[in-house]
Amino acid sequence: MSTARMVGTQPPIQVQRFLQSLSLSQGMAWSVLPTVREGTNGTSRRAFIRNPTTPRAGLSTALRRAAIPSPMPATNIRAELERTTVALNKRPEPAKEKPKHAPAHLKAVAVIRGEMRALERLAATVDESFDAAIDCIEQRPPAARVIVTGLGKSGHVGRKIAASLSSTGTAALFMHAAEALHGDLGVVGRGDVVILLSNSGETEEVLLVADMVKRLGAKTIGMVAARRSGLGRRCDVTLEVGRHEELDHNRLAPSASSTATMAMGDALALVLSDRMGFSKEQFKMCHPGGQLGKRER
Repeated sequence: MSTARMVGTQPPIQVQRFLQSLSLSQGMAWSVLPTVREGTNGTSRRAFIRNPTTPRAGLSTALRRAAIPSPMPATNIRAELERTTVALNKRPEPAKEKPKHAPAHLKAVAVIRGEMRALERLAATVDESFDAAIDCIEQRPPAARVIVTGLGKSGHVGRKIAASLSSTGTAALFMHAAEALHGDLGVVGRGDVVILLSNSGETEEVLLVADMVKRLGAKTIGMVAARRSGLGRRCDVTLEVGRHEELDHNRLAPSASSTATMAMGDALALVLSDRMGFSKEQFKMCHPGGQLGKRER
């Protein structure tokens, strides 16, 4: 038979959806064709299911007569079938093999040795500018403060330098370079010494802070990779920490450079502490907590 007959007032919606999905998956023009036949006892409806072997032209004619549109044009069915076939036949790309790495502890040793080399190069380049920085801090007025500022990793290093200065006898505070440009410059007064950190020496915010604190009457010490950088030329005293190749695989993440800058800050703090004769008792007063505080009790 070319048709299968279903008797009822209307084909169930599940049947209609099934036929439409079947038409998409097999590329066949299945449709539901209701016809109306009047009888003495009222109206009855019969739903006929199109046989997939019947030409589509006959189906379209029947649909037009029944005033029911085709659920999907033949061109759309073919396009959908092609997309489905391509998606089903497409094979997933094989997973890429992870690159083989050297043992992690060997990489760690290489990083540590790289930082050791950076410190050795730094020690070989420290000159009389360090003496000028010490004099600048020691000769500040009695009420003047030491303020350290920076941005990014240099800012984090600067915060540690300020903490080391404070705990070893040189009262200091950290001022975030970006916040300084939005009101925190109010902490800077005439006679203060501002230590500015920027590895490149070209950080825009730090350069602007350097200009502003000089207008406020503060002395400036710059810690930069190159003395001839923008920040190096702006400051009263410039401590050159040198250019160091970073130690990550991209040669970008501050590592050797930040270690060298922190070492320069430690040198400033400890030399100042030694020259002022900062005692263990004074250290205990600044550091009563932790294991260090217990050791000196």
